[in-house]
Amino acid sequence: MEPNDFFDPTGHDPKTVERIQNHIRLRIAVDYEKVAKKVAAAREFDRRIILISGSYDIIHEGHMLYLFAGKSCPDDFVIAGLDSDEKVKLRKKKGPHDLRPFFNQNVRMLQLSFLLPIDLVTLKDVSHTKWELIKLIQPDILQATQETYSQEEKDALLEWCGQVIVQTPFATQGTSAHLRRMMLGGAQELAERIQEKLPNVVNTSLQEMLGKE
Repeated sequence: MEPNDFFDPTGHDPKTVERIQNHIRLRIAVDYEKVAKKVAAAREFDRRIILISGSYDIIHEGHMLYLFAGKSCPDDFVIAGLDSDEKVKLRKKKGPHDLRPFFNQNVRMLQLSFLLPIDLVTLKDVSHTKWELIKLIQPDILQATQETYSQEEKDALLEWCGQVIVQTPFATQGTSAHLRRMMLGGAQELAERIQEKLPNVVNTSLQEMLGKE
């Protein structure tokens, strides 16, 4: 995956484009071989490896605080394992009218890459085996939410992780709630416009019908 897969450089200042491309190469790695190399390089400098996974669809204050909590030391190397579009659809989508994911995986990876606590963003896809990323990087700390793993799973994960830290929610409303508010706001605006226009439509139609008679 190349930097231009994440943004269109057309019409932008070449120096700005180069800076963005360099940022993407540094902060985003979809290929797990590249991820492994970056982790190995970080370990050479005795940096703790922190893995924090999620969908991060419509980033809100809960996400930002959750990610900030994961980097307790400036030297920590924090990896965000982002759920792919297909993985989000399987885990989050409630029905045919559910908009998840609201942003596609490239947009979500790019957004995460610019957040201060994140050192590297990679992708978790449905094609990957269970805990493949965890087994690959063997983080010193795996941060998770309360509903991510059962106690039995957390115990099993210690084979590949130094610690499994569970964080309680930092926000009272998640992405789904924000999406519902957006949809309700749009529906209300549509209803108001229909209500405003409907009398004129009815009157015009009646006049046309009477005129034909």
